[in-house]
Order: sequence, then C-alpha cells, then structure tokens
Amino acid sequence: MTVVIQFGSVVMMGSDRIPVAGKRKTSDDGAFSDQLLLDGRHVIMGSTRSSHSETYECMGTEAQYLALLGLMGQQQTLTVSGTPAGTLTYTKCQIKPPLTKEETDNPNHYYWKATFVQDTSI
Repeated sequence: MTVVIQFGSVVMMGSDRIPVAGKRKTSDDGAFSDQLLLDGRHVIMGSTRSSHSETYECMGTEAQYLALLGLMGQQQTLTVSGTPAGTLTYTKCQIKPPLTKEETDNPNHYYWKATFVQDTSI
C-alpha cells in the first residue's frame, strides 16, 4: 500500500520499499479539568470542542526534511491518502516543534518525526 502525505507544497510518498509514513499516530483530545477539593469532592469541567493531531515517523531525503522545516510556523492543509479510511484532509495545521531528524545507514535518507496539530479554535 502506498501512503502519500502532503503538507502545504511538500509531498512525501511511501511504499513497502521506502515506508515514508512508517508509523502514524493520531490523537483526538478535548478540554477537561479535574480539581480535587480539600474535602475530597471533585469539580470537573469539560468542553465539547476537540483537538486533533497526527504524528508521523518518516524516512526521506534531506531536501524533504528541509522543505518541512521551512514550513514550521505556517498553517497548511495536511492531506493523507492511501489509508484504509481513504483520503483524510485536515485544514489549518501546523508542525508542532520539535521536528527531529536521525541519520540512517543510507547517507541519502534520514528518519524524522513530525507532529501536525490542527487549529480548531474557530
């Protein structure tokens, strides 16, 4: 199965031979506060608004890594196609620092880990 990840103008492709999106981890979180009072009671508050993030452990070239690095701080659309659920599109996403890079045995490729967080404030 080929997975294609596009963030802004940067396209990363993966296959069984070079699994760019080797691991995908998603997180859907909501606002929740739990306060323990002195008498042992709990006060809880929550929100129906949620947040979404996607983390990828990838393998790619130095050029791909530098292109992603250049998009830090910018809101872009994150598109992930080739998943069992089809094509997934998330608007208003940013790369959450840090963007980490690690050398591989192949001098032309690196492993990196990137987390994309969607702005759900509006």
